[in-house]
Amino acid sequence: MEKRNIILPAFTLQTRVSATKAKHDKIEFTMPLGTFRDIPATISIDEIAEPLGAPPNSDRSMSHADTASLYSVFFNRPTGARQSNYRTLSVRQEPISTLTELDERFSSIPLFSGALNLLARGVGTNRYVEAVYAANVNPTRFVRHQNWNNIRRHSRPSGLPPLFRDTLLPSEEFSMDGSDNWLPDPAIGAWQAFVQPSQWPNRLMDYFNELETAMRGEMARRGAISSLDTTGTLRFVASDAPWLIGKVEVYWEFREASSPEMLEAIDRAMISYSTLPHTRQEFARSHARQSRRGRQRESFNNVVLSVTSSPGVKIVIYPKTNERLRMEVRFDTADLASRSSLPKTASGAAGLVEALQTFNEAAQEALNAFLDHLERQLNPGFIAWSPPPTDLLFRIVSRCHSREAARSIINMLVTNGSVSRLKPLNPSIDALVKSKILERAKNQQRNQSNTFVPSLTYQMAVQRLREVVTTDVLIMERRERRAAPPVQN
Repeated sequence: MEKRNIILPAFTLQTRVSATKAKHDKIEFTMPLGTFRDIPATISIDEIAEPLGAPPNSDRSMSHADTASLYSVFFNRPTGARQSNYRTLSVRQEPISTLTELDERFSSIPLFSGALNLLARGVGTNRYVEAVYAANVNPTRFVRHQNWNNIRRHSRPSGLPPLFRDTLLPSEEFSMDGSDNWLPDPAIGAWQAFVQPSQWPNRLMDYFNELETAMRGEMARRGAISSLDTTGTLRFVASDAPWLIGKVEVYWEFREASSPEMLEAIDRAMISYSTLPHTRQEFARSHARQSRRGRQRESFNNVVLSVTSSPGVKIVIYPKTNERLRMEVRFDTADLASRSSLPKTASGAAGLVEALQTFNEAAQEALNAFLDHLERQLNPGFIAWSPPPTDLLFRIVSRCHSREAARSIINMLVTNGSVSRLKPLNPSIDALVKSKILERAKNQQRNQSNTFVPSLTYQMAVQRLREVVTTDVLIMERRERRAAPPVQN
């Protein structure tokens, strides 16, 4: 039976986050790519945009491979009114399977989204076309789809990670919002080294570097090929203008902390948090919209709780999967207070990675302030995660080495509230300790105890099981007394 190596921390009321352990979800920024110059009078913006998009339907077959090879593997067909000075090409989110033999990338989907915007300026011989990529990227999804067989901690034999979806690591977890932007916890050393906090800035740098290389390569490719009617070529001049940062999502995740009781407690804390004096003052200093707290359902299974702690800064908490709670801090630079020191521009990929570290620190401060408030609001004895007894039973059965061992351990937990070491049960007990379902009991002598008790996460589930069994026993005894014949004197 496969053993999982859970690396996510459990959430408690004493949990606080660190900027060094933050990861990133959606990031929006604008990348000025450059300009097309020396445009012959006969070439329109429509013709410039045409090869930057996907092949037209008439050329989406290998019988038209020569023509199809002139087009992009990244973008859809250009949109916008013809004969105007503006065109938009969105990143393709569907495969073009009929062109797989031409380029295998057509069979996959790019690991980024956004749009390429083309704007024509000037007249006559002074005409030029600006190319700007409005990026909407997700580093977590990018990393999730890398082939871990090619991953090495200090080397990349196959070059930079590809920008197309590859291997999706299997996991026993399932997403609550139908999305794949979360990182599983497989027991694979290379993968865990690849995503550990000290390596995350390298993942960001890989992503942004490869994205910039791909986008500038598309522009250079278009500048090098002849126009479709062979009347001339274009010259592309790359831009060194700074990237403009729009939105940033910084997150942390915790193991099994999304029970209805916990979400309800967070919801109550968010309501009171938005009324605190320092929160009100943040909005009083700004003209930003005062949307402070909202509860919404993003999908059938997923409850999303949010509170806007200051202008342009929102704390969002929701169950990401059936086994993990995600806590995000979302920044919108357009709504930040005028006195905010958060960066709104970045100098290339390295500058954006550096800027994200600043956002991490601000996110840490914002989320920890809310977690301080959450702890003050809740009873010190509050248990953050209280799974139902059925979950506990399924997890014990799945991690024990045999059904007989699982049955014995469940019986001891229900009867005694603890489990004692017995030779046939030792492998199963060790597996349950590793999975943090059981923990070694503490004794006054502080020596090694042979008794194991439920961890804090599962104490309530065991207690509920014991209550159910006790109730059933009492009911059966009462029925037997009522059914028994009267005693003859």
